[in-house]
Amino acid sequence: MPDSLPVLFFGDFLTASVATIALNPSDQEYTTPDGRLLVGAGQRFATLSSLVAERRDALTDAQCAEAINWMREYFGDAKPIYGWFAHLERFLEGVGFSYRNGSAVHLDLVQEATAPVWSGLQDDDKSVLLDLDLPFLDEQIRLSHFDAIFCNGRTVSDNLCARLGVVIRRRGELRRLRWWTGEATVGGETKVLAG
Repeated sequence: MPDSLPVLFFGDFLTASVATIALNPSDQEYTTPDGRLLVGAGQRFATLSSLVAERRDALTDAQCAEAINWMREYFGDAKPIYGWFAHLERFLEGVGFSYRNGSAVHLDLVQEATAPVWSGLQDDDKSVLLDLDLPFLDEQIRLSHFDAIFCNGRTVSDNLCARLGVVIRRRGELRRLRWWTGEATVGGETKVLAG
């Protein structure tokens, strides 16, 4: 997505006890449905334009800090929980966490927003993005102190189970929803995962 920056996290990575993980940020995090760049009160993340930078590799430390602050404040008190995150927020509240209070953060397998969306990308493009971005997610998980990680969807579950060596403890089905729970040792810590 032109003018966008990778979304390293949604919410406060530094305070979160749990994480939800999905595929990649929506293009709608940066643009309107008709493709115009979000600006002003509707803007959700810093962009190259808003940071007055020509390219990513020219960003200063101060500009990077500002971009990270936008990410940490994504679920700030006055901001709405956007539609896609609403169902995850309801789930998190049911297990005692919240994006809004900083006890939960959202991560993605791939940190780049794409247009077309993930399902519209060619398989080769998906593979390139995963190869580039999964090592960053591995590092985030290794450095975190998450008590639990909740995977949203089969692709996320399959990738994390394979990469982290998750031992599945339980599987089940609830109506049309298939679920699993397990654990993995990451950075010397046991982490609970579910998907």
